[in-house]
Amino acid sequence: MIRKPQKITTQRNHDGCTLPPGLEPLAEEPLYILVAIWCMRQGVWVNRNDIAHAFGITPQRATFQFSYLTHRPEVVRCEVRRARSPGSPNDHYEARVYEVNITRREERQKPLRTRKSGPQRSRVGNADPVIRENLRLLWPTRNNGDK
Repeated sequence: MIRKPQKITTQRNHDGCTLPPGLEPLAEEPLYILVAIWCMRQGVWVNRNDIAHAFGITPQRATFQFSYLTHRPEVVRCEVRRARSPGSPNDHYEARVYEVNITRREERQKPLRTRKSGPQRSRVGNADPVIRENLRLLWPTRNNGDK
């Protein structure tokens, strides 16, 4: 019996998954990228059950991955359609992935902003500086000692 490699996630609130053959070198990528690449390699319409079976995850988690990859047009170029299985009263969604651009995902990540420490003062409204100064004189604050 051949054991499929496991993808270990870095998030504690996510279970791992089974990697389909050929995706082992990309194991460090996020799961939705791996799912998108797998879908692209299939070359056919794929639904959540196909994803769940291939990656050894629950259908609910497969739905989240499906939704995630179909809502990232800057990374995954795909087509989505509604379909109905014979004898089923409900529609389901299927996707066909044409392209996965991993470099776009890396370019899109922004550096973290550092926040200034200390008290912050925000300007609300559209008053000009003269009116603002007059209001400060009329409405004293705790900062200037008047009460």
